[in-house]
Amino acid sequence: LITDSSNELFVMRADRFAREFNTRIIIRGSGYEYRRLDAIKKTGRPIIVPVDFARPPNVGTAETARDVTLEQLMHWDHAPENPARLDQAGVAIMLTSQGLDDVGTFLKAVRKAVQRGLPAESALRALTVTPANLFQAEDSVGTLETGKLASFVVTDGDLFAEKTKILETWVGGNR
Repeated sequence: LITDSSNELFVMRADRFAREFNTRIIIRGSGYEYRRLDAIKKTGRPIIVPVDFARPPNVGTAETARDVTLEQLMHWDHAPENPARLDQAGVAIMLTSQGLDDVGTFLKAVRKAVQRGLPAESALRALTVTPANLFQAEDSVGTLETGKLASFVVTDGDLFAEKTKILETWVGGNR
């Protein structure tokens, strides 16, 4: 069962529900999990982490700046570190493009998470091995091995480097 969390507190509610009904769940996060890291870690639940980070608040004039709260400023600053903080806490994470206005910006957003502390190995794992394992599809996807579907990209450098270009995309062994 995948459940959406509207905020970091809902993760704990979903965990209590899953324990009460002895249900295996994966939680699609809100991007605010960094505010309750210890409690979220204690649930032992995997989190699907959005990378639709908050846009900078409009503080261009004194009038517009007055409407921006400290909480909005802090979230704008901390949200790109959410995947790294969850990973460092030992939470199993997957990354999702959900919420992005343009899914073509997904890689750019993941790169931002890497720049803000998510190890490149963890980012790659969150895109490949972790989802395959959690969705019990590791026999066919998640790694490049004989007998598995070959889905991968070929790049001209480190996938998470800002100027790296994707040269080829292969899905299920087809270019």
